[in-house]
Amino acid sequence: GSPRNDIFTLPKGLQESKKKISDFYDFPMDCKIVLYAPTFRVDASLEPYQIDLERVRLTCENKFGGSFVVMVRLHPNIAKKSDELSFGRTKYIDASKYHDMQELLAASDVVISDYSSLMFDFALTGKPCFQFATDINSYKEDRNFYFQLDRLPFSVSETNDELIKDIQFFDEVKYKDKIDRFFANVGINATGDASKKCAELIKQICGKGDTL
Repeated sequence: GSPRNDIFTLPKGLQESKKKISDFYDFPMDCKIVLYAPTFRVDASLEPYQIDLERVRLTCENKFGGSFVVMVRLHPNIAKKSDELSFGRTKYIDASKYHDMQELLAASDVVISDYSSLMFDFALTGKPCFQFATDINSYKEDRNFYFQLDRLPFSVSETNDELIKDIQFFDEVKYKDKIDRFFANVGINATGDASKKCAELIKQICGKGDTL
């Protein structure tokens, strides 16, 4: 496991994160969160982020129940441009400058990204994660991918209509099975005690005067 991801495998970590986020942004604890968190583009373009967040919010409410708030988190490389984003009349919380990305993920009930590795962290919660990627070919030519997109456990949509359909027909059982198989293939094994193990290793090494 990874120390930064212990928060996703412990119920207390998820609950405390939700309390922190709801208090910080002043919305009720019983509101669910759909977080849109795309990665950056080398040209700092905002064009690929034309997501219909209002349709996403309403579809999440119909599919998963409850009331949803929408949060947007831009990559630090373009966070300063968050004021330039416009999603029509959609009311959303700009969380681009929030200090801890892992807390945002832990507090969220649904996450939408494109190519960011944050999807692998969030998948540890077992909660729904979707890929909204409108520029697959150009991004592949620019930076390429660690994994082919069709090998990932997340659905990939290139248009808003496709994204809405993916949310509507989300199958939790199939999704969790895909996550389990992907984690087994790449060797992800989070047990929630990585921080403790690292601390014990540091103490052991320091106590012996050894160095890594």
